[in-house]
Amino acid sequence: MAPTKTNNRRSADRDLSPDFSAITRGKHALLHGAFAEGRGLKLGASTALLMIHQVCEALVPVLIGVSIDKAIGPSDLGALLWTLGGLAGLFLALTYSWRHGYRLTNRVYGFGDHSLRQMVIAKVLDPRATGKQFGAGRTLNIATSDTAITAGLSWLVSQMSASLAALITAATSLLLISWQLGLLVLVATVVFLVLMHFITAPLERRTHLQQERAAEATGLATDLVTGLRVLQGLGATRTATERYKETSRASLQAALGTAKSEALFSTVTLGLSAMFLAAITWVAASMTLAGEISIGQLVTVIGLAQFIQEPLSSLAYYPAGLAQKRAAAKRIAALLNTEVGADAHLTSTDSAVTGAVAFSELLVRGEGNHPDIRLLPGSITGLRTDARSARELTVLLAGRTKDAGARLLINGVAAGGLAALRSTVFVADHDAAIFTGSIRDNLHAPEPLDAVLGATGLAEICARLPLGLDARVGEQGSALSGGQRQRLLLARALHQRQPVVVLTDPTTALDSVSEARIAAALGTLRDAALLIISDSPLLLGACDTVVDTTSLHTAGVNP
Repeated sequence: MAPTKTNNRRSADRDLSPDFSAITRGKHALLHGAFAEGRGLKLGASTALLMIHQVCEALVPVLIGVSIDKAIGPSDLGALLWTLGGLAGLFLALTYSWRHGYRLTNRVYGFGDHSLRQMVIAKVLDPRATGKQFGAGRTLNIATSDTAITAGLSWLVSQMSASLAALITAATSLLLISWQLGLLVLVATVVFLVLMHFITAPLERRTHLQQERAAEATGLATDLVTGLRVLQGLGATRTATERYKETSRASLQAALGTAKSEALFSTVTLGLSAMFLAAITWVAASMTLAGEISIGQLVTVIGLAQFIQEPLSSLAYYPAGLAQKRAAAKRIAALLNTEVGADAHLTSTDSAVTGAVAFSELLVRGEGNHPDIRLLPGSITGLRTDARSARELTVLLAGRTKDAGARLLINGVAAGGLAALRSTVFVADHDAAIFTGSIRDNLHAPEPLDAVLGATGLAEICARLPLGLDARVGEQGSALSGGQRQRLLLARALHQRQPVVVLTDPTTALDSVSEARIAAALGTLRDAALLIISDSPLLLGACDTVVDTTSLHTAGVNP
């Protein structure tokens, strides 16, 4: 049965062009992940809950000291019961606040990471982008590692706030016991943070360098794997391997440098914390022997001194953590602010032509001595031209140039909106991506058309596979040969809903016999207006009309 497709297309609900004006610098990307889209209120609530958790933990040694002085020392059963009840209430409050504070912070982090990743992907998939601005490896690293690091600001904010709350509670408790002890804790905290600031400076620099080197290594690895077949064809695999080894070694050295700095940071932190604890314990013990504080207060002081080691370490790490997130946010902002071929008339949604109007004609006005190209429903038009002109034409038909509205007429009306153009014309890139999944997933058609599968030879390939259309294609189509990839891409293009389909060299990876079969079969598919850009005699011979512009160049005419 011949496939049936309709030329009446739905209008795009909105323009596909995303707005990135909110992310102009790295700090905006940083704040977006933690506070935008209603996440600020959730982060505030989660921070408050985690602060309550830390305050309750700081009060535990205080209440234990009180129970020693008020209940255990005097053997007062009533006081023992109410202090035990107070401890139970503290543990109930700190458990509840930690559970829900952790859950809320994790939600803020997860949705912030997702939002940043969506913005990165939307930018890369912007219809006006030519594809040259973004490398696959660089984009992968930014869309995974950098977005997660940047969104981690939510954890940094909540944990730093909780650490401050713990220190304030501990210092206040010590001041109530003895102003000398409280003052000692405050002075020691300030000295500790100042010393750690100087220690974390090299850690910040090395962390930033490690992120850069890791991003380079990841990007290069991704690009090399993507172009492995090309490298093998050129005999350049050894050179590519050596280049990756150099980049990987640089990344390893940066990681080792960061590890050394982190080891130094941990060692100094533990050493200073131990010295701090010893000093507090010695002063408190001396005051106990002198009768200035009680046994219960001594227990409280030692417990608080042990407790505040973790908040102090967290506060000391704050500059390094913030520097890491700022570096990642700057890379996100740099990608989001990359210029694309934006133009006012391409983003207008008030076009006079939409896909909802029955398609009758697409006219491509030629420039210079180039002739016009007229595409009609059910027609097959061939174009034989040079590579540069072919590339310029596909960019024009994809709406990535500023003069698309002036040179493209849909049903006799200028293509004034990108949405209208995208709903009318589908441009099948010669090197389009194969998505990880099955053949059916890549066709993006739950019920693929038998005629298209037969015409492209994909039905024959599926017949040899145990799972047929549900056979897996591997990572980026790695399980397919070059010819199979091209058949799949051609079938995917012919399954599109747009009334105009543009194919660029759709059979270069096929042998002449397979190419002849596909050329003959294309003549039976008269549902869309096909524009085939190729210099293949077999494909051009199957076209109703052929436009040949190569003579203009051989005659020395500049189009």
